[in-house]
Amino acid sequence: MTSTNDDDTNQQPPQPPQPNNQNYHHEPTSPHFQPRYTGPSPSSLTSEQQTLRQSILTSRPHTGLSGPFGPWLAIPSIARPSQELGRVVRYETSLSMRESELVILLTGAKFKSEAEFDIHVGEARRAGAGV
Repeated sequence: MTSTNDDDTNQQPPQPPQPNNQNYHHEPTSPHFQPRYTGPSPSSLTSEQQTLRQSILTSRPHTGLSGPFGPWLAIPSIARPSQELGRVVRYETSLSMRESELVILLTGAKFKSEAEFDIHVGEARRAGAGV
């Protein structure tokens, strides 16, 4: 005999953790989106990690530590150059912010990266893309 539990069929998928940033708004585009490791807790950060965290939050006012940025904090020798590389390839190219965000969304869609798409859809809208 098989029994079903109505509560199981109405459960919502878990929501990703929100960065400690008032401007952050996560809008999942898939019910299958699963949060990933978000990095060390703010209370456990070393002074070097705290400095890096603040630098990331300052440079990413809308998305905070979403994506790889929180996990990178666990290893400052990865976080520092990775953040610098990301900043250069995102903000110091000949692409406008709208074009940059569209490229990110297209790449995320092509490779079926729900997390990448979910993280950048809000940024694309703020940059004027009609998504």
